[in-house]
Amino acid sequence: MKSKIQKLLADALTNYENGSYVESLHQAEAMYSASPRNIDVLIMLSANHFQLCNLNESMFYAQQCIRVDVTCSEAYVALGNCIKEMGDLSSAFSFYQKAIRHNPRLSSAYSNLGLAHFMMGKPKEAIETLQIAILLDSSCDAMCNLASVYKSQGRANDAKNQLLTTIRCHPMCAIALNNLGVLFHHNGDFDQAIDCYEQALQISPKFIDSISNSGNALYSLSKKIRDADTVKKAKERFKRALELRPGFAVARGCYGALLLESASSCKDGKRHLRMATLQDETCFDSLNNLSALYFKHGDIDDSLKLCLRVLKQRPNHWCAYINLGNVLKAKVRQRSIKYSPSHVRGN
Repeated sequence: MKSKIQKLLADALTNYENGSYVESLHQAEAMYSASPRNIDVLIMLSANHFQLCNLNESMFYAQQCIRVDVTCSEAYVALGNCIKEMGDLSSAFSFYQKAIRHNPRLSSAYSNLGLAHFMMGKPKEAIETLQIAILLDSSCDAMCNLASVYKSQGRANDAKNQLLTTIRCHPMCAIALNNLGVLFHHNGDFDQAIDCYEQALQISPKFIDSISNSGNALYSLSKKIRDADTVKKAKERFKRALELRPGFAVARGCYGALLLESASSCKDGKRHLRMATLQDETCFDSLNNLSALYFKHGDIDDSLKLCLRVLKQRPNHWCAYINLGNVLKAKVRQRSIKYSPSHVRGN
């Protein structure tokens, strides 16, 4: 039985690393029925549920793991990750510290603690903690996280060099290739971005971030070269992302924005943008695009509400300022028309 469980675990781990979280979850559930107190099975269940955004289920299996072994550091990391996603950074921070107390050499605990430092507005501490994680085992996750911190600090060259180093150390790290693609995309290098996403998808065909990001890059390229086939490919990528995860608000919002460019698909674009904002209230690009759509169709008040909502939560969203300027000009024009005399009397 033990050897059978180990084989099933290896298969589940392979599916997990390839981004096939549903298949991996089913395998882990089958093992759980046979061995409900197996630490590795419980961690695998928690990890898969986390990737599928089932945070309560992920926490449940992590807690089950701690009941079996109170010193299981990986379970504390899993709990910290769930709580961090729920917005409670201070509690997540304490769980990562517990994990480190039980296992001072657990790289993933330092890696996630570094991200928590960063989200709490402490980039210096974040970089130092992530560097400790990398010294412990040069994990792909820690190296990618460090690159992300560099990028957010405006250190694009450091981020790029860190990602290139990551890819040299971990040639099969789809996350590093995806993140390098994002850097190229932001620099307007769409061809190189698409190449990075394609490489990531060769490694992990169901890596949903790369599927959605490649759709974005193809869409950006299509506007540059004005090619209908490239637009078609972009649509197919967004559809694929939404097939894999219907609740993926970012992909749905991007797909909605693409459809808005087509007069025949404007209605569908509006529907997808609304769905995206309902699925994730922090999907600010979708909110901004929906605001622009309302403005285009003369719904000035609704457009203004959405502009203000975006800027309240994201004050540096420059696209929203452009929309706001257009909306306010329209409001002034409306008021001028309202108060101007319908006819002019002669003396």
